[in-house]
Amino acid sequence: MQVTNETVFDYVLVGGGLQAGLLVLSIKHEQPSAKILVIERGEQYGGNHTWSFHRSDIPGEAEGWLSSLPTVDWDSYQVCFPGFQSRVRLPYSSTTSEMLGRAVKNLLDEEGSRLLLNAEVVSAHFNEVKTADGRHFVARCVIDCRGQHATSNDKGPSSINCKLGYQKFYGAEIELEGDWPTSLPTLMDARVDQTDGFHFIYVLPFTRRRVLVEESFAGASRA
Repeated sequence: MQVTNETVFDYVLVGGGLQAGLLVLSIKHEQPSAKILVIERGEQYGGNHTWSFHRSDIPGEAEGWLSSLPTVDWDSYQVCFPGFQSRVRLPYSSTTSEMLGRAVKNLLDEEGSRLLLNAEVVSAHFNEVKTADGRHFVARCVIDCRGQHATSNDKGPSSINCKLGYQKFYGAEIELEGDWPTSLPTLMDARVDQTDGFHFIYVLPFTRRRVLVEESFAGASRA
């Protein structure tokens, strides 16, 4: 392999999702001159997702680098159950694939770093990565961010008596002709049918007329 400035990096991150994005933000905050390559098999960074978090869950040492992540922020949120409704005065934040991708691309546009799209990784080791089209990259550190299913042959629990829990989500972002009735997010509205599991509605009003509405269902089964 011919080693050039275009194939040698300090860090190579495999997969262009949330984990890789947060790593880019934190590495660039602590090591501004670090050369980072992110390899993503898709046509755009981050897919099509919304990620949310409670600000109170963020450790103080992470606040510095996390501040470079664009977010939509609320100072509180509400929860609703039959016969009960409450406003919880804790800050809550959300970001989207588009917002995370924009922050990552800005950092990877710096000299020496790079975002590589439409590239399938066929081999990833601690200091080298190979792609399906024959490219070979080396680094001081390679981090595989593709998740367990992409990096392991483990099929999960094998016991036939293993009890499993699961949670399913289905959501859509909608544009309204009129204003949504509140500017607060609703993290859990359980005032819906509970016949075969625990159901609730989750709502994020990004603006009064652009709202993410999501249905969540949780249950249990035996494998």
